[in-house]
Amino acid sequence: TSCYQAEQFCILKPWNSVFSKLSSIIMEEKMEIPSVWSSIINLVFPTFLSDLSYNEATGVKTIDNFNFQRVEEAVIGVFDRICRYKKMVLVFEDIHWIDHRSLSLLKSVMLSKNKNLILIGTCRNEFTKELDDFICSLVKYDLLEKIVLNRFNKTEVTEILHSALPH
Repeated sequence: TSCYQAEQFCILKPWNSVFSKLSSIIMEEKMEIPSVWSSIINLVFPTFLSDLSYNEATGVKTIDNFNFQRVEEAVIGVFDRICRYKKMVLVFEDIHWIDHRSLSLLKSVMLSKNKNLILIGTCRNEFTKELDDFICSLVKYDLLEKIVLNRFNKTEVTEILHSALPH
């Protein structure tokens, strides 16, 4: 998924495509997901398993800080369930534009230390304190390998152009 500057204040927007894909995997593989998880996640991501009908009451009507912890728990449960059968790679491009809630959810998912889940994230050298804290947390638990790729300078760009586009 990609994070866009114009959407940096759109709460959880980068996760929409992730949950769409998770729904597809669950349906294709006919995986059993507790209905309470699906119901809670469906409050935040209405398209998540929307083809299934769940009648179980979750006790959650709106999402506030307390209930968001229940969402995080349900999301971690879904990832754990899927990763029992499949290895997964989450790709977040331009993570420096990610919103606060999305980063919090991503941090919770990654700190669950699922051995079959890998995160690949790209970001600029300049980023927020919140993103720096996220990176430090993952490094602390040996869940992140940071690879710094510097921008090409003008000379390097010229060399690449000359080798790729000969006269």
